[in-house]
Amino acid sequence: MRYGENPHQSGKFFGPLENLFTQLNGKEISYNNLVDIDAAVQLIGEFTDTTFAIIKHTNVCGIASRNTIEASWAAALAGDPESAFGGVLELMPL
Repeated sequence: MRYGENPHQSGKFFGPLENLFTQLNGKEISYNNLVDIDAAVQLIGEFTDTTFAIIKHTNVCGIASRNTIEASWAAALAGDPESAFGGVLELMPL
């Protein structure tokens, strides 16, 4: 892990982190990223349609359910496109 809860702290994850999700780009995952990922998974687990959640510092910046991944992402991003920078994007497909 890149760091713990704060940049001056070390962080460790025990287990196959790469088996939990696919990181498409960005820096190595930090503890705070894992907390955001968990928050997103818990949130989108409450929906049955294709849902996209954007989380930053455990705050929802946008969430949307639409018929397609692209439409869900666009609608979620429209909620707060500025805060989505550097956040965690989580998708729950049908």
